[in-house]
Amino acid sequence: MATLSFPPSNRDGFKVAIICALPLEAEYVQSVFDTCWDEEGKQYGKANGDKNAYTTGLIGRHDVVLVHMPNMGSTSASAVAANIVSSFPSIQLGLVVGICGAVPLSTVGEEIILGDVIISTAVMQYDFGRQYHDEFDRKKEIEDSLGRASREIRAVISKLRTRPNRRRLGYQLKQTLERLEGQIEEVHYPGTTRDRLYEADYPHQHQVGRNFCDKCQNEVGSCSRSCNDLGCDKNKLVFRKRLHSSKRAESGTELVLDPLPTVHFGRMGSANAVMKSSTHRDKIAKEDGVTAFEMEGAGVWDELPTIVIKGVCDYADSHKNKEWQEYAAATAAACMKAFLSEWIAPNQVLEKGDSLVPIFHVPFDRGQVFVGRIDELQTLKDKLFNSGGLRTASVLGLGGVGKSRLAIEMVYQTRLEKPEVSIFWIQAVGQLTLEKDMLEIGKKLRIPGIEDSKADIKSLVKLRLSDLSSGRWLLILDNADDELIWARSLDVSDDKPKLTDYLPRAANGSILITTRSRRVANDLAGKEVVNLQAMPVDDAVNMFERQLEKPELAVDRNVTTAVMEKLTYLPLAITQSASFINMTQRPVQTYLQLLDEPEEEVIKLLSENFEDPTRYPNAINPVALTWLISFDHISQNHSGAADFLSFMACLHEKNIPRSLLPEVGSELETLKAIAVLEGYSFVARQTIVNGSRGSDELYNMHRLVQLATRNWLKMKDKLVDCVIASLRRAQLLFPTDHYENKSIWTLYAPHAQRLCEGNMAEDLPERYNLLEKMGLCFIVDGKYSDAVELHSAVVAWRENRAGVTEEQILEGYNKLGRALDWQGDRSGAEFYLQQAFDRRRELLGQENPATLDSQAKLATTYLGQGRWKEAEELLIQVLTTEFQRYGEENADILADQDNLALCYGHQGLWKEAEDLQKQNLRLRQQISGTEHPYTLTSQNNLASTYLNQGRFEDAEELYKQILRARQRVLGHEHPETLISQSNLAPAI
Repeated sequence: MATLSFPPSNRDGFKVAIICALPLEAEYVQSVFDTCWDEEGKQYGKANGDKNAYTTGLIGRHDVVLVHMPNMGSTSASAVAANIVSSFPSIQLGLVVGICGAVPLSTVGEEIILGDVIISTAVMQYDFGRQYHDEFDRKKEIEDSLGRASREIRAVISKLRTRPNRRRLGYQLKQTLERLEGQIEEVHYPGTTRDRLYEADYPHQHQVGRNFCDKCQNEVGSCSRSCNDLGCDKNKLVFRKRLHSSKRAESGTELVLDPLPTVHFGRMGSANAVMKSSTHRDKIAKEDGVTAFEMEGAGVWDELPTIVIKGVCDYADSHKNKEWQEYAAATAAACMKAFLSEWIAPNQVLEKGDSLVPIFHVPFDRGQVFVGRIDELQTLKDKLFNSGGLRTASVLGLGGVGKSRLAIEMVYQTRLEKPEVSIFWIQAVGQLTLEKDMLEIGKKLRIPGIEDSKADIKSLVKLRLSDLSSGRWLLILDNADDELIWARSLDVSDDKPKLTDYLPRAANGSILITTRSRRVANDLAGKEVVNLQAMPVDDAVNMFERQLEKPELAVDRNVTTAVMEKLTYLPLAITQSASFINMTQRPVQTYLQLLDEPEEEVIKLLSENFEDPTRYPNAINPVALTWLISFDHISQNHSGAADFLSFMACLHEKNIPRSLLPEVGSELETLKAIAVLEGYSFVARQTIVNGSRGSDELYNMHRLVQLATRNWLKMKDKLVDCVIASLRRAQLLFPTDHYENKSIWTLYAPHAQRLCEGNMAEDLPERYNLLEKMGLCFIVDGKYSDAVELHSAVVAWRENRAGVTEEQILEGYNKLGRALDWQGDRSGAEFYLQQAFDRRRELLGQENPATLDSQAKLATTYLGQGRWKEAEELLIQVLTTEFQRYGEENADILADQDNLALCYGHQGLWKEAEDLQKQNLRLRQQISGTEHPYTLTSQNNLASTYLNQGRFEDAEELYKQILRARQRVLGHEHPETLISQSNLAPAI
């Protein structure tokens, strides 16, 4: 009888979990409860997201939680076990209780009969391996499967296997079983005659002379019918000594007594399928020393310290039936209760020298300047202390974004909120720092032999922390950035040990990783990743002001906010700026002015060293230098990503189109290269835009990362080469000024402008070709002054550059004249266009297309000057030649005819002007569409003719159509749109 006991106050009071796959198994486990807390009205609930069903109770001195699995198998068991620790975080032992199939003889030669109980000494996953076309290659080494049981479990199993303890265990099992037989009608021994073991090569199929079923006829497997129905040959039964030695004489009469269940100890074979093959059973038993076969132990083993206790209901062969399941489930439950009477939880009795006094091994003080990050802290607490599974989480983010600061705050909050938790901090930069910290941790844990010269420090620490006697702990793995030592190898043939192999895994532990690498973050913590972003503006300002010795140096909030924006709200940069102001005693306005200096000066400013108590003594603190290690790693191991990084450093940092990036190989290689940069938080994918060349993906590059990358390239004497290569590609890809390309040049223009700044490619011909392309597109955009500036630069360079042909200079004049004409500088336009026309006519001839182009543009300038007749003469000459060469459906011809119609109108020839304009408009609509800017220009000219003829209603209707279309196509502020607005007023 159990002593008077009180239920635990909360779920932390439960130390033992019992997992059952079948309702039958759970029923008998609950039957051996001394008290069922659920029936006493005590409800403990469960954690958010936990889908398990529980029954709580008391067995002897142990508060236990019974877990009801939704399905059989190791997959379901693994999911169930992972959820247990989220709701019951103090679980120290998992018991998988139920029924199993067994081999006829144990590894020590003991006869096993139905109703016996097997207690696991280890669990082997025998369906783990490789399936080839003709065979299954099973992994056999212990490290390939599930590993050894914990030291605590191995110790108690060794104790129970001694004869005295085994006898006591059997006696307690018998006592409980007799009680169950008295309480539950279905619990009874089925009889020795029903315990049938057939020869291993004798299949369970219809025999000769009986009607065959399809299965038996085709020899595809065992039949589902009983042995009696199938006529299984009794001569094929194997003699079992224990089934025939239960007779005794009493009062001269022989009575047959039911054999008592025997408890066996051995290795469990576990898989996701039922073992129904005696040949496979014997093969695995012989090769691996397996005693029994079941389906759930392997799933629980990796999540909890586990012992499997199963009653034998069949011999794991094809002659299975369910006749023995009730009795076997009852013997397993009775044995489990007997086992728990022998089990002493680690916190009940401690080994000599052990201590549950929490250990605190952290190299940093808390500091006083932690600001914000409330949501991120709570998310980490949920993942590390309130979740199922291994309770491992990664903090991922750009170097300097505050990952270690967040971990430090997490550590100190945990110390206050959970004083029983030991906290261990490991600098995970490399193997040397890892071993150094593990040695110190081992000393504090007082691990025997930890300081021996040949000690395997990492393994010893892992072993100790994996033992429940170490109590609850939190391990910080800080700066695990190196993919070569922390990430899973991409080479499937690489079987070299990784540092991750030495990380402890136990239900009483949690691991927090900080890393710059997404690959490391996901490999170590799966989906449990907290992606740390830059700080919100208010938090950034608050952090900055709290680090200043004299807050009065930052009284202007607008200036402080401007500094934070330029520093991209990056905590490391904020600390560096505060350190500079403290050192110089200059106001924040001075720092803002320094950030507005040329790039070289800003790099010097951001390279200034400073003290940061939250970083390691040997750490590279300046923002401009902190990412150099990452840059070098990418350069050495990800060539495509390095090419992209170098290219992006030369462009504008916002909205970098993927189409502008250099080619690095296949689509897969491109995606992997981008993934590396995103993984380090150097770039962020923004959106996909659609243009005339299809969809294009855009990326933003962190501003300070870009500055640091340029500095890195400069240090390696590669910056100029990268700028030149980037400019050449941009010049090659920059589109023509056809309106259909507007979405492309709008994306490309900021990057082209950035490439053309400075003097690194000042004398490169491609630079001026790119300027020329931009200038033409700016004319279409209505940015006439910008276009004039660019074309003027092109002309000035070509006029003074040796090796430039005269035709190239004349082409520059032609385009500069066009820009000046659109700007309204008619005399300037005439100066350049007249030179281009005269010299081209002399060099190329009157009918050369280049000559005609200059002539037509000169005529346009004459129009703007009011020289109608001269313009008309030039245009008629041009059109005569163009008609002969191209026909009437040509874009240049339509433009020239539009201008000719204007000449007619200004000379009072309204009928001729109207007829020509209507013809042009019809062709424009056919060729370019109704809302193309050129079509709208033709339509505008026709409306002007209507207005000058006094046809106000016709003019008004057209002007309104044009205005609405230009607002949609060009925008409300485009010069052509504004002209449409002014044109509409006289018509109304």
